[in-house]
Amino acid sequence: CPKFTPQHRSLMAKYCTEEMFAKLKDVKTDTGYTFHNAIQTGTETPHLGVGLTAGDEDSYDKFKDIIYPIIAGWHGGYDAATQKHPTDLNPENLSFDADQQAKFDEYVVSTRIRAARNIRGFPLPPGATRETAAGVEEVLKKTFAGLEGDLKGTYYPLAGMDAATESDLQSQGFLFQKPKTTNLLTNAGAARYWPESRGIFHNDSKTALCWCNEEDHCRIISMAKKGDVKDVFARFCALSDAMKASAVASGADLMHSENLGFIGSCPSN
Repeated sequence: CPKFTPQHRSLMAKYCTEEMFAKLKDVKTDTGYTFHNAIQTGTETPHLGVGLTAGDEDSYDKFKDIIYPIIAGWHGGYDAATQKHPTDLNPENLSFDADQQAKFDEYVVSTRIRAARNIRGFPLPPGATRETAAGVEEVLKKTFAGLEGDLKGTYYPLAGMDAATESDLQSQGFLFQKPKTTNLLTNAGAARYWPESRGIFHNDSKTALCWCNEEDHCRIISMAKKGDVKDVFARFCALSDAMKASAVASGADLMHSENLGFIGSCPSN
C-alpha cells in the first residue's frame, strides 16, 4: 500500500495502513470493483488530496472502513457512520431577498451551481464497462429529450463530433477536459473507451449544462450572468428533479443515501 509521504499526500495514503490494506485487499463490490481499483488513482497520482474513487454504490459500504475516515478528513469531521446528510431541493426554502440579489448583482460576474447525479443499478465511471456506459448514456439522452421550457436544448455526443462543433463548445467553456496521464479521470479507470458514450447537453439559452459519463454519470450545472442565486438554484433543482424522474421511469433511481447524500465517484463530492 502507498505510504503517507510528502509525495503520497492523499487521505487514502494516510488511512491505508498495512492493517487496513490487509483487511480490504481481497474485498470486491457487487459489480467486481476491487480495493486495488479503488486506490489506483491515489497510488499512481500521488499529489491528489483524496486518492480513492468508488466504482459503484456498493463501494461506499464494502470500503467504508477507509472511505468514512476520508470523508471526515475532507469534509471537516463529518461522521458518515452517525450523521445524516441534509438534502433540500426546494428553491422556495432558499433565503435570498431582493436586497441581497441587488447587492450580488452589483459585485458578482456570474453564478454557477453544479453537482453529480448517478443512476442506481449502473457502475460508476471508474468501474464501468463499455455496455454499462452506453446504458447510462441512453437513460440520460431520454432525460435530455424530455426537458421542456427553459431547460429544452440539445445533446452533443463526443464520439464523432465534428471539429467545428468541438471548437465552438470549447470556446464557450462547455466541453470537459480530455483524459491525461496525470489526472484522476485516467488513473481511476474512468477514461476507458474514450470518447464512446460521452457527451454534453446544454439548453437553448445556455444556462443549463450536463456532462455525460465524465467522472460521474452526469454532472449537472446551472449558471447565469450576475448574482441571482435563487434563480440559478431553482434551475439546478429542476434539472436534478428531471434526472430523478427519468431514472425512476427507466426502472432505476438516483444514487442517494441518508448519511451520504447524492453519491459520486469521488468522496470529495
